[in-house]
Amino acid sequence: MIKETRYNEVKKLNIGSGRKKMDGYTNVDALEWDGNTDIMHDLTNIPYPFKGGRIDEIFCGETLEHISFRDTFYVLIEFYRILKEGGKLSIQVPDCGKMMKYYVNGQVCNCVNHKDTGEGFSANKDCLECKGKAIVNSTRWFYAFTGAQEHFPHDIHKTIFTRELLEGMLELSGFSDIKFKDDIYKLKVKCVKL
Repeated sequence: MIKETRYNEVKKLNIGSGRKKMDGYTNVDALEWDGNTDIMHDLTNIPYPFKGGRIDEIFCGETLEHISFRDTFYVLIEFYRILKEGGKLSIQVPDCGKMMKYYVNGQVCNCVNHKDTGEGFSANKDCLECKGKAIVNSTRWFYAFTGAQEHFPHDIHKTIFTRELLEGMLELSGFSDIKFKDDIYKLKVKCVKL
């Protein structure tokens, strides 16, 4: 499905867009989301319908974790193929490495708010369970590994990422200038095809 766009005119992709349509980007998803999807395409269906070396930028937020660990590397290689030289890739996935550390350190508790209300995430200092040291809400911690599972079969996590794992996969796929932005729950990374 293509709405008002031709594959050879596409320059920026929002891959796995869901309901989060990005202006200035061609929004790609396996599902049609309330008119927000410009191109319907399953990311495991390789090759993608784009010529190699033509895309300026790819944003892939909260998507790769929904693809089987058996396919993730091939998806990254396909991102590399369709990006032009100097093209940029931005990825955001749950940071399961940090989530494992939080669990081991007793920093997972229901006293921490599940969503950021503008004041960040902080534990109740009087909590008897974590004694105020928790960093992540129990439900948010669980979602990092399993997905929210609100709409089946797509809202399920099929792979996990740590910083080391994602960085290694990006390097093996050919990406350079790999830079991570510090975040309490997410792996946010930008890299370039040189």
